[in-house]
Parts: sequence; structure tokens; C-alpha cells
Amino acid sequence: MPSDGIACEIVGRALGVDTVAPDDDMQSLPAWDSLGHMAIVAEIERTIRASLQPDDIVSIASVNDVLELLRRLAPG
Repeated sequence: MPSDGIACEIVGRALGVDTVAPDDDMQSLPAWDSLGHMAIVAEIERTIRASLQPDDIVSIASVNDVLELLRRLAPG
């Protein structure tokens, strides 16, 4: 089961941010704009090796949302 650490790593890699906390969100990370959001989506898809559905993409607004999505969609 994915941990909050992997969600932080995904968001950090996608946004080019060194420090991301599990409670960070779109408001607390200035790099999380529309392009940053799509970079996060791409990083999630690369991690789980699957495409996200539009509803999943628009539901992501925080690191915790990334974690919940990973737990729901990640294989194994």
C-alpha cells in the first residue's frame, strides 16, 4: 500500500520542489498551478503505469488526494 512519502515524492518531482509535506495542497505550493497540476498527473500516471480518468484528474487538490488516488489505483 502506498505511503504518504511516495505521494510527497511524486508531487515534489513533478513540481521541482525539494520539500513537500503530506498536508500540502494547491494553496501552499506556489508551483502547483495549472501546468504543475498536469505535471503531477503525468508523474502519477508514470508511477502507476496507467492513465487517469478525467474525474480523477480534477479531484486532485492536495498531496493527500494524490495518496488516496494511489491507494485506489496502484497495482498490488
